Amino acid sequence: MPCSYLTPFINYVLQDSSLRYVSMANEGDAVALIAGVALGGTTAGAHGRGIAMMQNSGLGNAVSPLTSLTWTFRLPQLLIVTWRGQPGVADEPQHALMGPITPTLLADDGDTVGTVSHRG
Repeated sequence: MPCSYLTPFINYVLQDSSLRYVSMANEGDAVALIAGVALGGTTAGAHGRGIAMMQNSGLGNAVSPLTSLTWTFRLPQLLIVTWRGQPGVADEPQHALMGPITPTLLADDGDTVGTVSHRG
């Protein structure tokens, strides 16, 4: 289920005819799809580009393709991961464990992690 924080970004993609939005069954499938886009490339021979968007609670579903596929073969990935349960920010109790460990989980995988502030 998409994170409500992603709604404006998803709507932007849906309204731009030069972009393509593909809904996946789970986060691991999204990572695998983007890996395929990178491997498939473009007609000009460059790497294809894609973005996988997910809520941080879905990172558990993405660990295997991130570690055994994209990391192993050094495939470029841009992940937009919303940070539910961020320390110091009131959120639902189901985010209490994953929230604090999200940056470490991403960094331990060798990912470059940046934070963008959400302003409501």
